[in-house]
Amino acid sequence: MTATMFKNEKFDGETNFNL
Repeated sequence: MTATMFKNEKFDGETNFNL
């Protein structure tokens, strides 16, 4: 999980780990 993804609310927590 990157900080950029974390900032993007459109990405869910599960999505961040998948990416």
